[in-house]
Amino acid sequence: MLPGSVAARKGMVHMGVRAAVLRWFARYEGPGARALWALGTRMHRPVYPHVAAALELQPDDRLLDVACGQGVFLAEQGADVALVAGLDISASQVASARKHLAARLAAGTAEIAHGDAAALPWPDEHFTKVACMGSLEFMPDPVAALAEMHRVLKPAGRAAVTMGVKGEEQAEPGERDAWGLPIWGEEPARQMMREAGFSDATITYVDWRGSLARLAIGTKD
Repeated sequence: MLPGSVAARKGMVHMGVRAAVLRWFARYEGPGARALWALGTRMHRPVYPHVAAALELQPDDRLLDVACGQGVFLAEQGADVALVAGLDISASQVASARKHLAARLAAGTAEIAHGDAAALPWPDEHFTKVACMGSLEFMPDPVAALAEMHRVLKPAGRAAVTMGVKGEEQAEPGERDAWGLPIWGEEPARQMMREAGFSDATITYVDWRGSLARLAIGTKD
């Protein structure tokens, strides 16, 4: 085997290890977890209004946030919709989300669940809008998670999912960043949405802390 091939294989192993470490942190429940998740919320908060605008939220909507973190998006952007729901793989984040949405939980207009994005604990056609921000790259099977988002949407429902940043448009299939996380170009992002069942998938870019976050918007027939 050529030395270059050995080096490439070692690089892929190292990238895989880094990706595994990052995914482990997504489930981290140890000391400082709440501070870590609060930092994550601050990082992603600037994109929340853009995602809400892309979803065109209405008072009668039933809104799901996949990988909802501390529930801030639901509390702020979903304040005027009929029902908000969130799911996260971190028990600490779920506990924080339940605190943020305590009044709505008590009123029966909120649902917060601890679980896996690839196995959403809601029936088919339960929501009208679905959001997922800053998390798809960490999921072992992103298309399976997108398919679950499609499953729980009502016909004509809409999903808005962040999928990387501008500058990655020419990424090759299977390409990963320095941390071993997947990078998707525009057409691969559309293809993933189509594979998940969305009949229409558009790409737009929204301001995010000095960068342009890619937002994939899909609708369900």
